Amino acid sequence: MSDFRTIVRIKNMAQAAASGSLEPGPEEGAEMAAAYVRLRAEAMALHVRAGWGSEEEFEDELPGHVQGAIPELEPGPYGLRTIAMAEALDAPIRSAYEAAARGSRARVLLGQLAGWATGHQEACEIEERMKMDTAARAEELAATAAAIREVGRT
Repeated sequence: MSDFRTIVRIKNMAQAAASGSLEPGPEEGAEMAAAYVRLRAEAMALHVRAGWGSEEEFEDELPGHVQGAIPELEPGPYGLRTIAMAEALDAPIRSAYEAAARGSRARVLLGQLAGWATGHQEACEIEERMKMDTAARAEELAATAAAIREVGRT
């Protein structure tokens, strides 16, 4: 598969994965985080293979971990903070809250990954147009040179 097709596919898949619910549940959050990790690995491989930079440079652009914590919110109708409630919950429920938080973080990271892919897609399109313009200009110059040589022979 060409680099261009890979970029477009990563962009489209990241956008689709990020388009889930605004407040993902535990299952959706885990799926979004897994999609980010998988697409990011593919993007990093492409980044290195295409010579766009090192793995370290890629790490600086797109973080590798989808970590999420239970957010602390303003007091609710019962005067309890989400963090205080979560600390009182047992491990399976706390784990569900954390998975949902990872999903929210994954949505942001998937958006950044889609933006990264969009930028590279545009750069590839510009590069391709420049190559086509250069080839067309070379053909024009060759035709002009041939016409000049023909006139010189007569």
